Amino acid sequence: MDRRRAAIMLRTLTHFNEAHCLHLAYPVTVYNIVKILVQHEYNDEEFKEDLLYTVYHIAVHEANSWVLCENTMLILFLINGLEHGEPDTIRKICASTIRELSYVRDNQEKLGQSGAVKAFIGVLKRRDSLIQNDAAKYLLYLCETPKNTERILVEGGVELLYEWILSKELVVEVVKLLVKITENALVCLRWRNTNDIRLLFSALKDDDCVKVTKLDFLDCLINV
Repeated sequence: MDRRRAAIMLRTLTHFNEAHCLHLAYPVTVYNIVKILVQHEYNDEEFKEDLLYTVYHIAVHEANSWVLCENTMLILFLINGLEHGEPDTIRKICASTIRELSYVRDNQEKLGQSGAVKAFIGVLKRRDSLIQNDAAKYLLYLCETPKNTERILVEGGVELLYEWILSKELVVEVVKLLVKITENALVCLRWRNTNDIRLLFSALKDDDCVKVTKLDFLDCLINV
């Protein structure tokens, strides 16, 4: 019960209070919170949720991002929670925390190397309705680092985006991601080899396709 109260207090103290978040962003504090999360010494999902929210609140402030991302154990825990988290709230918090960390350019390579790109591609493949919109947006942040663009290619992301556009779901988010990754020559080659340039032209002819999205399709064609 004491641990439960402490977890609630940490969550409350860090909720939109930058001073508290900065104070708690010491490596040893982060390590201790993550250690409790990883060891699974509890069966209380609310306790786990409180601790994860505390980490998320700390991550919201950019100055803390490098401290959190230095903790490999935390990154792996967040990615695992994103892929297998139950209940749904856990997956959502893990995804949001990875997003906050990915805003910082220096963190993007480590996140991609640790499996964040693969995890978000997995969300799109599974069509996880809870976080699939987020997954497409967060991949866009990670793709500011060229190596993560190549990871999307390796994970079959080009073909996957083709499927999403064909199904006319998440078109806005997916096409913005496509614009970014087609800046990579290898991705352009894969796109050409799968003969999916036709898809870009068919979208441009689609009367239901909004003007902004058509402009994004044109950017894809220019890149290709």
